[in-house]
Amino acid sequence: MKSPKLKSIIVLFCVTVFTVVCGFNLQYLQFDYDFEKFYPEDDPETQFFQEHRERFASDNDFLLIAVKNEAGVFKKDFLLKVQDLIEDLDTIRNVDTVISLTLMERRIRQFKVPYINYDNLDSLQNDSIWISKSPDIYGQLISKDFKTLSLYVSHTQYLSTRGCNILSDAMSRLQEDHEFDEFYIAGRSVGQTYYVGLMQKELGFFTITSFILLLIFLIVAFRSWWGVVLPVVVVVMAVVWILGIMAMIGKPINLVLTVLPTIMFVVGMSDVIHIVSKYLEELRLGKSKIAALTVTVKEVGMATLLTSVTTAIGFLTLYTSRVIPIRDFGLYVAFGVMIAFVLSFLVLPAMFALIPTPEVAKHKSESTFWTRVLRNSFRWTIRNQWKVAIMAVVVVLTSLLGMSSLEVNNFLLEDLKEDDPLNKSFIFFGDNFSGVRPLELSVSCEDGILTPDNIRALDSLEKLAVSIYPNESFISPVTAVKAINRLKQGGANMYYEVPESDKDLKKALKMLKKAHSKGDLKTFLSDDGKIARLSTTVKDLGGNEFRRLHQEFEARIEGQYPGFEIAQTGTAYLIDKNNQYLSTSMMWSLAIAFAVVALIVGLLYKSTRMMLIGLVPNIFPLIMIAGIMGFMGIDIKVSTSILFTIAFGIAVDDTIHFISKLKIELSKGKSMVFAIRRTYMSTGRAIVLTTGILCAGFLTLVFSSFLGTFYMGMLITLSLLFALISDLYLLPILVLNFYKLKDKDEAKKIQGNKKPSMEIHEGSE
Repeated sequence: MKSPKLKSIIVLFCVTVFTVVCGFNLQYLQFDYDFEKFYPEDDPETQFFQEHRERFASDNDFLLIAVKNEAGVFKKDFLLKVQDLIEDLDTIRNVDTVISLTLMERRIRQFKVPYINYDNLDSLQNDSIWISKSPDIYGQLISKDFKTLSLYVSHTQYLSTRGCNILSDAMSRLQEDHEFDEFYIAGRSVGQTYYVGLMQKELGFFTITSFILLLIFLIVAFRSWWGVVLPVVVVVMAVVWILGIMAMIGKPINLVLTVLPTIMFVVGMSDVIHIVSKYLEELRLGKSKIAALTVTVKEVGMATLLTSVTTAIGFLTLYTSRVIPIRDFGLYVAFGVMIAFVLSFLVLPAMFALIPTPEVAKHKSESTFWTRVLRNSFRWTIRNQWKVAIMAVVVVLTSLLGMSSLEVNNFLLEDLKEDDPLNKSFIFFGDNFSGVRPLELSVSCEDGILTPDNIRALDSLEKLAVSIYPNESFISPVTAVKAINRLKQGGANMYYEVPESDKDLKKALKMLKKAHSKGDLKTFLSDDGKIARLSTTVKDLGGNEFRRLHQEFEARIEGQYPGFEIAQTGTAYLIDKNNQYLSTSMMWSLAIAFAVVALIVGLLYKSTRMMLIGLVPNIFPLIMIAGIMGFMGIDIKVSTSILFTIAFGIAVDDTIHFISKLKIELSKGKSMVFAIRRTYMSTGRAIVLTTGILCAGFLTLVFSSFLGTFYMGMLITLSLLFALISDLYLLPILVLNFYKLKDKDEAKKIQGNKKPSMEIHEGSE
């Protein structure tokens, strides 16, 4: 047989080789922020939107540029600077067309006149008056205070990540080269590039910060080189393995997965702390190195396996989601948790077998300190059971009151803080123009859209929508009819409407059908003329408010437009639907996680009562953070909906360790009170240390530029602290009062038919 040292060397060699391979592949790790992947997969709404987009065009492949002049738009020097900007825009790769008020012309009888004639300063005042009366321009391409111009830039559809990066870089250079009082850019391509850049920075920041904090914590906790180096080596290996494997299979890091290294650090370190603490405990009892390792693997191994499995399953429940990034997050974090477990029980015992017995194992001071603290804590808990129960009830009732204020809500750029440059641009367009949030309607009619009756009905529908939604106009076939009528009436804005007489309307439709046959209306009328697109952009009022507006719209149109099939669609609409879906699927994920944990505890104890007891201390923290979210006005959305599952999956580990140790103590024939006390004294230190490390790791997330990540760090940290309090003060009371060994037969089941051992006195610990 091979010696333990030889086995250890072989294990460490194999692990090191694979770690090097994974580390080499880290250079190929990619980043991705394609928000369309957050749409529910195989959902009818998603499929309808994809068909709608293929039929017409994307509602999100454009850029908006706003340039402001405090002295007003109608200044020749400012308008010339705008023209220079447009000329540079035309040279940028992937830019198709630029729509600007400075480029537009209107027809007055047989003459074409520019909207803004800055070659004739005397005409600028008249131009401003005419523009203020043009509903298709005023508030769309020029702000209502006449201080800002908006440029609509259409670019190549469905740009790749690389294409978005090229376009975004060009826009950044453009912003640097042209000086205006204020300059804003908004759009998917620049937003995607901006998000990816932030993700890359934050991945590095979280990895380094988590590493440093955990290093400090290990130094304080173990005060020895091996107590720092060995755990760090194991956890770093786990992070390198999971990221390296993702790089090898071509799986990019998305917005949700930026917290993967942090989760790996803290979860992996939790396993390590339990192993190291138990190993030291056995060494201090006078056991040899190999004997201590054997007991550690035997007693901690099963509990750690159970905690790793429950944590992994907690994350795997997210795989039930139809949203790909959420599924990926659940899958790869679960895989990483199991990698951390395997490496902990492969590498740590192998390293311990090769190095001399740690000197710190001979010191009793640390053990005395923890014994004193935990003994006093246990005594207080047992003596104040009613106080603990009353405080728990008060906290739960208060939390339920906060939960009543929780809302499902979301904003398009909800992850960015208010002072973020991209968010400022987004807000500026909402405050000064029609906004950036897409709003799309699909209207189909078997008789065809381009008939007098149907155009009038479509015009009525638009007016109804404008009266409900925060916008003033749509782009649709009706827009073209109004423009034609104004043109035929000499260019007067009062004629920007659907003609009242059938004769004039038929003439306008004849011209429109001719343009349609040439393909000029393909962005808002289908090839067969049966489906119309109504498109606009609006200020982002939040998903909750838009759900209310959609319901009002649906109620108002019901039965009013026979022959029309009217459907909501668009990117923003799908994001709102997805947010609602995630909040619902979160409950299913939690239910699955609860069931799995209950099953594990039930199988461990073969007791329904203990199964329920194991759940209570872990539901308690979730109720508390839900209450805090309600009181703080933190909405349920994509980034916050998953944190309940994450918090439960991680927090339940301490409960598993506690009840696993309790089972071992009961199997030795000890009384319930003594078994709980011994469990408290033995696992308490490891529980406190692991919670401290978990909190230190997750607290790094509060420095994120993304609000979702910030809330994840803050709320998970709080839930772990609440879980620690529940395990130390609530769990012992629940076990003592609700789990009884009713008879000798039941006691024998727990004890494994072992003879009772002598109970040791308090001082012997």
